Amino acid sequence: MDVIRTAQDLIRFRTETGNLEEIRKCFAYIADLFDSSGALVRIFEKPGIAPVLFLSNSEAEDFDVLILGHLDVVPAEDKMFEPYIKDGKMFGRGTLDMKSFAAVALSSMFHVLQNNLKLKFGVILSSDEEKGSKGTEAFMEAHPDMKAKIVLDNDVGGDILKIVSKCKNPVFVKIESVGKEAHGSTPWEGIDANENLLTVLNNIRKIYPYFSKNEPMPENTWIDTVHIAKICGGQVSNVISNYAEALLDFRLIETSSVDNLKKNLDNCMVTGVTYKIASSSVPVVMDENNQGLQWSHIEPLCILRALARQLWMLLLALVWPQAPRWVYIGVPPVLAAAGRWLDLYFAGRRPHFTPPLHLTGTEFRMAVWSLLQEIPYGETTTYGELARQLAQRLEVPHMSAQAVGGAVGHNPISLMIPCHRVVGTNGSLTGYGGGIQRKKALLELECADMRGLFVPKKGTAL
Repeated sequence: MDVIRTAQDLIRFRTETGNLEEIRKCFAYIADLFDSSGALVRIFEKPGIAPVLFLSNSEAEDFDVLILGHLDVVPAEDKMFEPYIKDGKMFGRGTLDMKSFAAVALSSMFHVLQNNLKLKFGVILSSDEEKGSKGTEAFMEAHPDMKAKIVLDNDVGGDILKIVSKCKNPVFVKIESVGKEAHGSTPWEGIDANENLLTVLNNIRKIYPYFSKNEPMPENTWIDTVHIAKICGGQVSNVISNYAEALLDFRLIETSSVDNLKKNLDNCMVTGVTYKIASSSVPVVMDENNQGLQWSHIEPLCILRALARQLWMLLLALVWPQAPRWVYIGVPPVLAAAGRWLDLYFAGRRPHFTPPLHLTGTEFRMAVWSLLQEIPYGETTTYGELARQLAQRLEVPHMSAQAVGGAVGHNPISLMIPCHRVVGTNGSLTGYGGGIQRKKALLELECADMRGLFVPKKGTAL
């Protein structure tokens, strides 16, 4: 699975919270990805509850690893649902929060299935995280015995290159103000719900100050905060409003509590105004001195591949607990070398080394593959020239270009054994298992001289 492409595909779905049509389309796309893979794909949905997609490789409910994520996003313009890459960075609604990590989770499921790991592995993707994750709550209530040794959640709302050591408790509060209608010319005959609501909001601001980008930052930003997310009230300009409401988003630090918030709100209320807690969570605090809270800089375009490799490393360590220490602090040397080689190559840079390769095949094929490795980066050769070089090396008068082409076609390690650098004698870009367009793209990535090369309309002449 191409984790970058999968992330882009996920971003294209307009999965705004509550858009059930797009959410179901997105779930169907994921189900299609795992068709014939052996994965168990289940969609949990109840009336009035946002659906949850559950992927697993086991019928059991006691998992070794569970990955939690969500696919819903906040509303945005149409153009933001068409992802693009610029200067090594991906842009589009939900890229960070959190469709990129969802793509990593899906890629990890593929790794587990394809490598037949003895690991009970599951992925839970909700579709209403932006409004409280009621779907996840309902799913867990329906699976009371579900548990896992390790639960991974990478729901970030800021810089993905930073480790989050603390997370506030989000508490969403709805305030309702009930008044009495009257004509605008005689306001004393009514009770203005808007005025009473404003009074309450001003009272709240005396306890929880307002902060703006245009104002000085407080010395300590790790404090309780609130922003007024929504205010509405009234019908027409000449009628005193009989109803108004506001939605507030409180963020409480670990030393605060919802009970204390309620006491503060009680003191802020006036006659005709009430409130209710719509949803709340719990603060999370980690030991900032924990050595695990470390991160090294990663080139932005490689971030998803890096995350996928790190998760794969964790999975490997879980199924091989007696592995050498390097399993826990990094990937095996040969895989680490391969990863560095691939990162350099797809960054458009010539790798200065080749990872150790283990090849098995006939003497003839091994000889052809050896020649392939000698083709310089950014250059091309022909099947005929390879045949001539092989005949010279084997000390035979003649070698068939078609036979060489057959050996090239059985290349077991693409890219590192660069069979994409072999073209037809007439300049035809032919004979590549990954497809002609990929062959062309790889040569362009290497800045090869493309003059005289062309995509054949048909045929595979060497």
